Amino acid sequence: TTLNGVAAAVQTAFAGAATVTWNAAYSNFLVKSTTTGAASAVSFATAPAGGTTDLSALMGLASPTSGAYAVAGIVAETIETAVNLHASQSNSWYGLQIAATAVIADSDYVQVGTIIEGLSLSHIFGVTTQEAAALDAQTTTDLASLLQTAALSRTFCQYSSTNPYASAAIFGVAFTVDFEGIDTTITLMFQQEAGVTAETLTEAQAAALKAKNCNVFVNYQNGAAIVQYGTVANGYYFDEIHGADWLQNALQTDMFNALYSAKTKVPQTDAGANVLVAAATKDLKQARDNGFVAPGVWNGPPVGALQTGQTLTKGFYLYAPPISSQTATQRAARQAPTLQAAIKLAGAIHIAGILVNVNR
Repeated sequence: TTLNGVAAAVQTAFAGAATVTWNAAYSNFLVKSTTTGAASAVSFATAPAGGTTDLSALMGLASPTSGAYAVAGIVAETIETAVNLHASQSNSWYGLQIAATAVIADSDYVQVGTIIEGLSLSHIFGVTTQEAAALDAQTTTDLASLLQTAALSRTFCQYSSTNPYASAAIFGVAFTVDFEGIDTTITLMFQQEAGVTAETLTEAQAAALKAKNCNVFVNYQNGAAIVQYGTVANGYYFDEIHGADWLQNALQTDMFNALYSAKTKVPQTDAGANVLVAAATKDLKQARDNGFVAPGVWNGPPVGALQTGQTLTKGFYLYAPPISSQTATQRAARQAPTLQAAIKLAGAIHIAGILVNVNR
């Protein structure tokens, strides 16, 4: 028979305990247990008792020397384990969405949000809730309420009655932003979601979602369907978190490149510190150009020569302490002075009003 036929015959002999396939690409047989969990294992094939024909060596399943592998049973990993594994194995991802065949408990989603919150590298987590309780202002045990209670600033929650992955659609919109362009930043408010059916809600239901910082793609009476309100679980706006993460990465990258690409060493002097200032200034200017920051009044604490209440005419202020202010330990460690930047977020208009005065 063919090798596929051999696999089929052996699978029949297993009587449902395992599947057997022939992989022509790798020229090997694959024996897979039909059970799961810690007790599920596939051992090496052994010679049968009696006068039957031994196929264990012929099929390459008898020992490691024939290329075989024995597989022990394992307990299925938790979603928290999976997220931690991805975070430790790769830095080349930013947004997290979960597509699971098993039901994930709300508490696990909250735990994943907490993991994302605590990672040293910036990530953001999107989750969709289909719980009708999210629409009830009196309910505080639904997923949206739990995420809000946890005050997670890196978890974006959306309600959708029809699509369990609706939040992935808005990530697809947000992550198209080119921060290196001019006036390219967006707010998630007013955006559309491809492949997601817009909800028709009562005012009370919409208000309940807003109070829980839960987003929704919703129909309006004027025929439009938009995302509202573009916030993460603790009430911050998604675009501000996203923009700040871009700026953080840009500053880290360009300040590293300023040191890495220098043809000679960058001296530990005020002039050397200015090399880093120039690199950081380029990114802060880009943040203004792309619309993330804008001129405005600084209401934060004093930074360098900048005082509370002063106007940031450029939208940002950058201060480099003098080298003379460093300690001997900092000098010995070859550290640059810690640069301090003040930026004024451009924000976005979500609500507008007009007062009409009528005279007869």
